[in-house]
Parts: sequence; C-alpha cells; structure tokens
Amino acid sequence: MTSTSNSPSLIGSVFERKPSIPKPPSSSSQSRFTSTLNSKTGFPPVQHRSQKSSAFLKNIENGRRKPELSSERSAQVPSIVPQSATPGPGPSTVPSQNQKQNGVGSTDDWRSHVSAENEARVQAMTEEERADETREILERFGPSVSEILRRARENRERNKDVKFTSLEEVPFTSEREPLASPIGLPGSQLVSSLSRSSSRASTRPSSPNSPSRASRKLRFAELGPDQVHVYPSAPSSPKKALLALPPPDEDSNAVSLGTFKGRMKPIDLEDVTASQTHVEEGTAEIQVEQVEEGTTEIQVEQIEKGTAETQVEQVEEGTAEYIRQKYFPSAPADNPDLAWMSSSLDSSPHEQTPDLRFDLNGMPIPSSKILSLPTHLGLHHHAEGTRAGYTLDDIFLLTRSTVRAQRAAMLEVLVGVTRWLRTSDTKEDVDIEAARKSLLNLPNPEGSGTPPLLKRILFAGLEALPERGAVGVRAMDVVWECIVGQTNVTEDLGDLEFEFGGMEEGKTDEGGLITALPLADVLPQFLSLLLSPPDSDLGDERLSTSTLNQPESRSLRTTPAQQQILSILTRLARYSNAYAETIVQEKGLIEGLLRVFIIPPATSTYASIPDLATIRLLTILASASRTNAEALCQKIGAGDVLLRFVVLSTNDNVLVEIMLFYTILARYGMYSRVAADAKEVWWKIGDHVVALSSSYSQSNTRLVRAYVGLIEAWLICATDPHRTTPSHELLWSQVKSWEWGAGLASLLTKCSRLAVERMDTGENSIRIDVSTSASLWRSLGAYLEGAKLNGIRGGEEERTEVGLVLKRVFDSGAVRTFRNLIQDFKTKLQTMGMEMKTTVAFREIASSASILSSAIRLWLGCCPPSPSDGSLPFELPFADISDLCALLVRHDLWHLDLHPLLIRPLSTLLVLFLRLSPHLPGSHPDLWLAQAFGVIKALRRGDEEYALQIISQILDILTSEWAAQRGGVGAPDFVWKEKGGLKAVLIPFLRYEINPEREPYTYVAPLFPSTRSTGMCTTLRIPSSHHRDVTTEWRPLGLPLHSDWTLSPFNHLLRSGSDYSVFKQSGALPDSWDASEIDIVRAALALAMVEREVLQRFAPLMISLVGPKGEDIVFACMKVFMLEHDVGNGDSKTHYNGEGLQEVFRDEVVARQLHEILEPYTVKALFSSSTLYVPSSRSSSAPLELASLPLLGTAVPFYQFYTDFLSLYDSISFSHPIFSRLLLPPTSMLYAADYRKLLWNDYSHVLRGLRVEVDDVIAGAGGIEQWLYPVETAPDVLGAFLRALIKYGEGLQGFLRLLAVHHVAANIWPDFYVDAHIEEIVFDERRNKLLRVVIEQGGMEVVKDVLRYRQSPQLRRILCSPACFQEVDESCKRLRCDLIANWIGEGTLERVRGVFER
Repeated sequence: MTSTSNSPSLIGSVFERKPSIPKPPSSSSQSRFTSTLNSKTGFPPVQHRSQKSSAFLKNIENGRRKPELSSERSAQVPSIVPQSATPGPGPSTVPSQNQKQNGVGSTDDWRSHVSAENEARVQAMTEEERADETREILERFGPSVSEILRRARENRERNKDVKFTSLEEVPFTSEREPLASPIGLPGSQLVSSLSRSSSRASTRPSSPNSPSRASRKLRFAELGPDQVHVYPSAPSSPKKALLALPPPDEDSNAVSLGTFKGRMKPIDLEDVTASQTHVEEGTAEIQVEQVEEGTTEIQVEQIEKGTAETQVEQVEEGTAEYIRQKYFPSAPADNPDLAWMSSSLDSSPHEQTPDLRFDLNGMPIPSSKILSLPTHLGLHHHAEGTRAGYTLDDIFLLTRSTVRAQRAAMLEVLVGVTRWLRTSDTKEDVDIEAARKSLLNLPNPEGSGTPPLLKRILFAGLEALPERGAVGVRAMDVVWECIVGQTNVTEDLGDLEFEFGGMEEGKTDEGGLITALPLADVLPQFLSLLLSPPDSDLGDERLSTSTLNQPESRSLRTTPAQQQILSILTRLARYSNAYAETIVQEKGLIEGLLRVFIIPPATSTYASIPDLATIRLLTILASASRTNAEALCQKIGAGDVLLRFVVLSTNDNVLVEIMLFYTILARYGMYSRVAADAKEVWWKIGDHVVALSSSYSQSNTRLVRAYVGLIEAWLICATDPHRTTPSHELLWSQVKSWEWGAGLASLLTKCSRLAVERMDTGENSIRIDVSTSASLWRSLGAYLEGAKLNGIRGGEEERTEVGLVLKRVFDSGAVRTFRNLIQDFKTKLQTMGMEMKTTVAFREIASSASILSSAIRLWLGCCPPSPSDGSLPFELPFADISDLCALLVRHDLWHLDLHPLLIRPLSTLLVLFLRLSPHLPGSHPDLWLAQAFGVIKALRRGDEEYALQIISQILDILTSEWAAQRGGVGAPDFVWKEKGGLKAVLIPFLRYEINPEREPYTYVAPLFPSTRSTGMCTTLRIPSSHHRDVTTEWRPLGLPLHSDWTLSPFNHLLRSGSDYSVFKQSGALPDSWDASEIDIVRAALALAMVEREVLQRFAPLMISLVGPKGEDIVFACMKVFMLEHDVGNGDSKTHYNGEGLQEVFRDEVVARQLHEILEPYTVKALFSSSTLYVPSSRSSSAPLELASLPLLGTAVPFYQFYTDFLSLYDSISFSHPIFSRLLLPPTSMLYAADYRKLLWNDYSHVLRGLRVEVDDVIAGAGGIEQWLYPVETAPDVLGAFLRALIKYGEGLQGFLRLLAVHHVAANIWPDFYVDAHIEEIVFDERRNKLLRVVIEQGGMEVVKDVLRYRQSPQLRRILCSPACFQEVDESCKRLRCDLIANWIGEGTLERVRGVFER
C-alpha cells in the first residue's frame, strides 16, 4: 500500500506518560505494609498457597457479609457536574465557594442572568444592528444554527422536570494526560469515542468514609471538542487512476484513442477528515452551549427566522442541498458520500462542456435535448454527470472495454459517426453541421490531408478486427465504413468503366484513409478472416449493418463479413495500381478469394454460381497492370477457373462478367488461346447472342456488348500474333476460318433492324440501341483493320463483304439519326458550364462521342490502304462532324475539373476525325496541320500513342519542299535540310515530352486498342487527375502538353545536367543524332513559327486557345539568351567552322527567328490589322512569373532568373537589340517594384546602352499602358527615375526616357488624375520636392520635358513622343504655373515660363 505525505496515517502518534512525583504512603497503608515485613530480612513472610483463601471464596464471603448494599443501589443516572463554564481538559469539579457567594449558585440562575443582560442589549439595538448581528452569527455558525438552538431549548425544557437524586459528585480523573491531536489535523471535528477509557480510570474516594466499591456510581464528565481525538484510517485499497498507462515509445505504431479530459479534485486533508466524521448528539449539545452562552431568546428567534428565510430563498425543498442541510448539516457540500442524492436534472458548472455527444446509432444529440432525454435510452450509463450521450473520448475509451457487449456497441456507434461525418445534411441543426465541418477540418499533426478523427475511427476498428463474434463483426463494419462507405463515381459507370479503360481513384479518396492503411499487416488479417470469418459462429444472427442494403452482392454460402472483405479489397484495387499489385502479390489472398467465392465446395448444396463481385474484382486487378494480368493468368490460373462456368453456367450475368475479364486479359495480349481451346463453346454463345439480339432488354443489350467487345480484343490479338503473350496464341487464319466477320455483320443487321422498329414505335431509348450498334461498329472496324494487314490484296474481299451490309445499314435514316445525335451533342456542349459538371449529364456527352468515334473507325476500316477513286464506303454527315470537332477543340471543358474517364471519348473522337480529315473532299495539308496542332493540345493521359502518331505525321509534312512552297516560312532552306530536317532534330525531345520516363515506366493503352498497345501497354487505367501539378524543380510531365510545347527543347538545353533531361536518358537519343545547340534552337523556333502561321491562316480563333501565350514566347526567347556557348550534346564534332565558340543568340539565323517570332507582340504590330491573332495573357498580374513555373518550379523565383538575365546582359550583350528589348517586360507595372528597382537603380549603368524605341517594345495585347499606369509610388523607384534623367540627360533615349518622364511628371502634376482636387494636392510635400529637384538640378531638356509632358487617362490612346511634349492647353499651363509659383516662388516661375511658350 502506497501513501503520500498528505494522506492520513493509519496509526496515530504515540505519547509517553509523564512521570509523576511519588506520594508518600498513608499511615494506614504504611502500617499494613510494615506489619507484614520480616524484621530480619525486610521482606514479607512466605505463606503457602494452601493457607490462603481464593478470590472466589473472598467474593462469596463479601456478598454474604453485606447483602444490603446491592438493594440500596439507585436506578437513576447520576448527574454530571461540569468542571467549569468553559469546557476544557481536566477533571470536573464542583462550583467553587466564590461563585456561590456571588449569587450564581446554579446553572439556571446563571443562564437567566445572562439572558436578561442579552435581552437588554438587543432591545437597545437598532434594526440595522440586529440584522448585522444575525448575519454575523449565520456566517460564523452556519445556516443550521437555528436547528441546533431549537433542539437545545427543547432539551433544556424537558430536563427541567427531571428530579435527580443528590449524590456525591465524583470527579472524573485520569492517570495520564489526554493524547494530543494527530499532526496535521488541528481543530478537526470530533466524531470518535472518548479517548480515555473507563477501564483505565481511577475513581478512589477522597475520604475513608466513602461508600464501598459496590455502592460506587460511574459518572461521565461533559467533554469538549479538544478532549476527543480522531485517528483517521487509510482506505481499504488505493483507487485505480484513470488512463494510468505508460506513454508509448517514439518508434511504436500505437494509435491514441483520446486524451483524458476529466477533472481530478486535489486531496485536502481537512476535507477528508471532515467527510469521515459523524457528529454525535453530545457534540451538538456542546455546540449549543457555545452558541447560547451569548445569545438571548430574542436573538435565537431572529436567527431562526433569518435562517429559514435564507434557506427558502437559496435552497428549494426536495433538492439534494435541502436534504443535506436538513439531515446532514455538518457534511460539506461536495461530500462524495452524498452524491447518490443528486437529482438527474442537477448539473454542476464543470459539466457544462461543449463536447458533441452521440446516441447509440452514432447520430449527434442536439444540445437542447441533452439534459431532457430519459435515462431508459441507455445514454446516461457512461456520460459525465447527467448529460445524455457519449462523447468521442467516451466512445474511444469504451472500444477497449473488457466487456465485449459494451465494446461491440461502441464500435457500432463509430460506424454511425463515420457515416454522419461524410454526409452533409442541410436540414440538420446549424450547430451540429458546424461541428461536423470543424471535426473534418481539424489539423493533422502528420501534415497530410487526412482528418485525424476518421483515422482514429479506422484504427479503432483495425485494433478489434481479429476478435471473434459480435466485436469482430462490428470492427469489420467500422473498417468497411471508413474504406468503402458511399458508392463512388466509377462504380456508377458500370460496364463503361472497362469499355473506357478504367481509372485510378487516388485523388478521390476523401480523407486519405486508404493511404493510412498498413497493408502489410491488414492483408494477412483479411486472408485469415476470409477463411474463418468472425460471424461464422453467429448462425442466423450474423448480420452486418454495412451490407444490409446490398442484397445483390451477397452470396448464400458466404457471410456478410466475407462480403465486406471483398468490397474493401475492391476499393483498394480501384484506389491505385500499386495497391492492386500489392493485393495480387499477397501470398494466398487471391487463392482464398477463389476458394470462398468462386470454387464451390464438394459438399455444397447450392447452385454452382460464382460470386459476381469477385469476378469484377479480378477484372479490376487485371486492368491495373500487366504484371497483375500475368499473375492472374499464368500463376494463379484464374482464367482456367472461370472457364468451367463458361461451359456449364446458364446465367447471362455470370457470362458477362467472365467475358469482361477475358477482354481485359486480351487487351494485354494474354489468354487469347481460350478462343481456340473452347471454340465450340464460343460458337454456342455466339448463337445465343444472335438469338437474344432480336428482342430488346437491358440484360440482352449488356450481353451483346460484352460479347462483341471480347471478339474485338481477340481480333486485335490475331492481327499481329507476335504481340501476344505468349506469341502466336491466336492466328488470323483461325479467325478467318471461324467466320467472325460474317457473324458480326449478321448481328449488326439484326440490331439495326431492331433499332428501326423501336424508332417507328416512338420509344425513347434509341441511344441505347445506337450504343449497342456502336460496339458492333468497333468490332467490324477491328476486323477490317486486321484484314488490311493479313488479308489478300489488303483485305479487299473482307471489305466487299462487310460493305454490302453497311450500305443497307447506313441508309438515309441512319444519316438522319447521326445528325440528330450531333445536334444534341452541340446543344449540350454550348449549354455546359460549371453548373453541369455532374456525371450523369457528362456521361451522355461521352456516350455520344463514343458512338461517333465508332462510326468513323468503321468508315476508316472500309477505306482501302492505297488512295482510291474517291468513292465513299457509306454516307456520314461529315460537315456536321467537322463543325462539332471544331466546337469541341475550342470548348472550355478541357480546363474544367471533369471526370477524366469521361474525357477519353472526346479526345478519341478528335483523333479519329483527324484521321478522317485527309479523306474528305477539299482537304488541304495546311488545314490538316492546323487541325493537328489543335487536337494534340486536347489529348490527355492515355492518349500517348495518338500523340506520338500526330507528332510524327506533323514532322513528316514539314519538309524542305513544303517550306520552299511557302516562301521559307520559319527558317532558311538549309535549316530544313541539314541534320535530317526538323524531325530528326526534334523528335527525341518531343517524344520524351509526350511520354517521359517515369519510375515505374507507364504506358497507358488507348481507348481503342491497337496492335502496338497490345504488346507495350503496362496498364489500361488512366490516372485520377489530368491537371498539371507545379513541382519544385523542372521535369517533363507528359500529357496534356503545355501551350509552348513546340519550344520545349529549350528546357532540356538549360537543364541538360538534370536527371529528367533527355540527355540523361539511356536510348532516348539515337546513335546517329548529332545536332548542336544552335541546330536545336533553329528547329524549335521554326516549328513554333509554323504552328502560328497555319493557325493564323486556317483557325485564327484557335490560336488564343491552342497556341502559346505572349508571355510564353517572351520567356522562351529569354531562355535562348540564357544559353551559353554551343555545348548542346558535349560532342566536339558539332563545333565545326568555329560555330560552337559563339553564343547562340549571335547566330544570324537565330537572331532573325527571334525577331520574327517577337514581332507580333510589339507596340508597332499592336496597332496594325495583323494583331488580331495575338493571344491575351493568362493573368493580369505578373504573367511571366506564371510562364516560368514549368521551368523554374517553386524552388527558384522568377526574380532570381531575371537577376541572372540582367547580369548576363551586363556581361556579354554589347547592347544586343533583342536582348535589350527583353529586359523591359518584367519592369512594367504588372510586376513588383523590385524588378524596376533592379534595372533602374542596381543596374542603372546599363540604361545608356538600352536603345529601345516605343514601337519596338514587346508589350503584347496590353500595350505600353501597362508601363505607365498605375503611376509609380515607390520612393526608391521614383528616385531612380529622377537620377537617371538628371545624370544621363539626353543620353537616356526612346522608351526609357518616356517612362522616366511620365512617372516623375505624374507624381508632380495633378492633371494626370481624373478625380484629383487641386486643393488637396497644393500642399503635397513630395510633389514640391520633386519639382524643386527637377528645376534646380535637371538640365534644360529635362526641365522642358517634365514641365510640358502631358498624358490624360481619359484618352483611349497613349500619347508617345513627340506628341506628349507638344503644346500644352491653357488650363493645364495656368495650373502648372500656379503650382510652381506657390511651391517654389515667383522668381523660379519667371525663369521657366518660357518653357511653356515654346
């Protein structure tokens, strides 16, 4: 047992008895003693015991000798005489003789005398004095003093009638002093028995005439509080401290379940002693005596009256405080022994906490109901005080309870809390909704975006996951609710998810709970729970709250916990490809899923139907990566396991799921052998599909689309059998012998006939029928593409066979259907904005795009490989399709945050239209180039194969012949011929920009698979987001391309030492590639100017959306000047003819290209008609800073780049004209004053060499107004402007002089402001000083320019030199002269007045 220094000791203090002075023996005793002594030895004589009488005989003889004494014993209790009026230690004595002589002979007389005196004093008091005395007594003795006085008066009146027998008063004496109070407890209440026992007392008579022992009467003295001592005992056992657990180690993975927020009252020894005392009646009597010694009857009545009124006012009858004051008046108010009397509605102040409380369903309880809910709801068992509900800390604490039922109940509460946190209810209480948002927005100590509350809930469920029974079931519910929860967007797409390729959902994870899962520990637990679920021994009661609403996912031979594990694994597989690979690599996990959900046990009485959700999980895992598909196909053998159900099952839904799984495998070129191994089965399935196609239903349509998609994937595998794994699993000769083409054509005819019949009946589901037909179009397109490569004479026989069917299908009615579809498509695009970002609305747009893409692919498949006589395979509304694609390229949807998976059909439609465009009548190569430059900017992740094809086709067209026919656009003729032309120089850079090397390497298959993607793709799923993330350092990000992608080789030259540069990638540059730095710059500038030229001619409205912005061009030119000597590839053989010894910008071709590419952005070009195609900037503030982010990232600010740029100009430029012009854009008023200060103050010595006229300023669409307004107000920059004017005088020319004069004059003259009031500006000290410095220190030209400069913001056109220095109007002249006279003086005005007259 442990104890503290403040706790009461178990054993009191031990005191030594004081030694007493021995008294001389009395004569009688001495005589007795001496009579028994032997005179010789001094000792009593020895007497044998047989000669002595025993004590028993002596008692009998004494009884016989004095029998009368026993009958004379009185039955009355003797009176106890107090020792003195004031109680104290020591024996009681009788009143002294002096007291009797003074007339106070008895207690009653003494009381009457004192009472009379007190009554007289009270009568002489005023009402205020009486009230003060009453309040003082109440404060001193407490509100219960009236009850004590009343009982004392009743006892006194009752004792007046009792007649006591007059007996001899015997004082109560003791042989030892009373024990002192225990140390540390002075003045404590006395509640124990008397400290002096009667067995130890000596009551001897003081005279020999005292009565004998039998006639003695025991009397007790009246004791005071300081005569009774209490020794408090320690508690029986120490109480266990709450949450008294050692802190976890720093390296441990312990998850906190909360912090104890209770209040522990410090132990006070006085309070402890007071709470352990029990007041006896005798103590109350002593207190009565102390009070009534100085209190009269009138005072007593007033005290009783005041006390009663105070109690009525302060305490309500029936409350716990009323009971304490009435029956336990001496007990403290916070005595824990009286807590049982507290009412359910009483609440102490410390209980008023703002913590949110939840009911047993996990729903928050409104604050207005917390104190009013009844106790039978089970919400008061563990809450503090009387507040209903459980706080989050209560819930987390009880999830570790040793009572299993309690633990299961709290885990179920956490399920409801998680569901409430993720559900926004506008009808909910405002305070509760605010609390929900605050809980979700709590800061995470780890710095991630995961709300810590959700993570705590997740780990509380994971901790209890291995438990059996109800606890394990509820723990699985918690984990399921945290990981799976609501249905996500991808699941809503259904089979379209696999038709569009699938998508990772990493960015859609709310709260980031999946990333917090320790998969290395969780997946083995899932495997053990899958084989031995926690609810397997619950019988019919094995219910799980999370799966009650999902009957379609349940299996009769599996438990809800197993279904939850399956759904959790599905969610993890959807989250990312890495998680999907981790699931497949977990030893025994996929085999366990197959054993539980797919393979029926030998003793099973259920039908042999596999679980559909499990097959869907296998499909998701296979679509995540080629590695997973290979493991599922070859190591685990999932394809062979499912093949038995293809043969035996008659359930169409099972067949659809299995065919989707086989389709995913075939898109990797795997398991295509099943087409040959089970060809008879597939023939039967084909016949079954044809039979079902004649009648419409949702299930029939789904089966047809799944079957046709599988045939399409197998056709692509058979087109190039070298791409399959293993190779030659499926051959084109087999496809030809099975007559898949004829079967698809026959199925298309039946589906088209059904669509026409439904159109005639007026049903509104034509889009579904067209979508089914579109899947057939894609399969027939794949069949015709394979026939071109493997058929005789380029598949002429196959094209003829299919063409006959298509001419009947694509008649005038089909064309009309396409036109209606395109019109509906356009309407949705034109009305789509930020408010139409719903999945349902955009899903219709994606479906329409997929239908048009399928039709175009079929049309292209029917075209012969070589140019024909111009006959079209079948009719399509080409003009409507062209207009639609033009609208689609210019649309803002590419910049909206739309579902990436639904974007893929749109980009695929643009790619297929680009393939269709050269076949249309009136097509032109330059028109195709303009379309290609527009389409390539719209491509997203997953379209890398399309982008590489488009880049290759663009560079194939841009030959020297093409440039010569157009007057050498972009570069001289030798640039197009040397080093293999633009394609040989730029293709390594552009290919790497489109698909950079990533770790791990990723190749996403396109939406329409090809033979190339079958053998090379690493995944079918696209990332969750297509937005570009700004990185801390430069690296290529792939698709979508940046607006200045044609100039992207400059980044590789500037970052040639980076690990992300193409120069550092093994095999990125061919062995024959030997282009120099100048060659790369020339080729890139030529490609950029070609893009601008063709867009300006054929699509001028697209250049602002597709082409590079003005700041992109300016920053790209600044990159060229930042290149040093010609050190492109580090190969000395490139430095021929001394070319490598000069800076790149000094090359004549490069200088001419820079001048041409910057020309449209100058002030001179701004006022010409050719400026219509100049694109506006991205932002109205610091556009160059935004343009520099792809290269500089967030680690290097653009100001640092500009500092290096300006320093390089100072070192090597020799006032290069283009170099000088590029210094000015960052000094406009769109940028911070630091840029202007750097040029005009820190590098002011270069100003004399800057010869830039106003017409040559690179201003873009904003013009020079962005340098002039708003007027400069920074003192440092104004001082720099003024110093440059005074110091250099006429040496500061052109645009720089205009800029300095403008800002100096604008800070002096008030007429530059539209709403200026001259009365407010006359006494401006800064204007006065500026004008004084200009006149006193400036030269004549400076003074003239500043005094005569005029510029009005009301004019829509900026006045340039010399118009801004010409005649000043009379009102302005008069105003300025008045200001000069007022600020400087009339003498100065006379000196400069001539300036205004000239």
